[in-house]
Amino acid sequence: AEAQKTAEQWGLSLIQYCALPPSKHIFTHIEWEMNGYLMRVEEPAGDFVWADLQELETVYAIPSAFAPFLTAAKNLLDSGHFPAL
Repeated sequence: AEAQKTAEQWGLSLIQYCALPPSKHIFTHIEWEMNGYLMRVEEPAGDFVWADLQELETVYAIPSAFAPFLTAAKNLLDSGHFPAL
């Protein structure tokens, strides 16, 4: 429900989504407890960078705080549990 609500707020129409394992990132003075989702949408929209996995691994720098989500999404896609359309 959280993913659907957020997608709608961003102007996206979800086709499919899956929660990724939660992650924690610790700075010297603050701790982030983060939730991530792998989403498939009808049309790319909004003020986002739309990239495939290869581009995410070779073109764009992913901050270390978010790297666990990229790894989890890649593993999910590779496992076939979130099949490509």
